[in-house]
Amino acid sequence: MYLPKKFTYLMPTIFFVKRIKQNLGNKLVRNLFKQEWI
Repeated sequence: MYLPKKFTYLMPTIFFVKRIKQNLGNKLVRNLFKQEWI
């Protein structure tokens, strides 16, 4: 089966972006909680 190069590059990129978004989201939530507690 032949996959287009774009598809091969796109899949890891989407996965990577999702992980970055999750990490950023977690950091933002933590900072908000810290600010509220302080």
